[in-house]
Amino acid sequence: MILRSGKKCYEVLVGKLNEPKLKNLPTIELYVYIGCRETSLISSKEFMIPVATPHELLLGLLPELFPWQCKITTDF
Repeated sequence: MILRSGKKCYEVLVGKLNEPKLKNLPTIELYVYIGCRETSLISSKEFMIPVATPHELLLGLLPELFPWQCKITTDF
């Protein structure tokens, strides 16, 4: 879906997410955090680069398929 939308994507494997790790790739505009459902909700306010969940990414790429429902899906 990311490639079909005309964007580039990279897969990066890191341990605990922190600001210095995110700054290692300065050309990245958005990080999508994929992890277990207990840790997938993080406070993106801690980071200078936006961090989203897979569900938030899909909402951004295909908004017509996901009408607003006032709920967050964390079980992928």
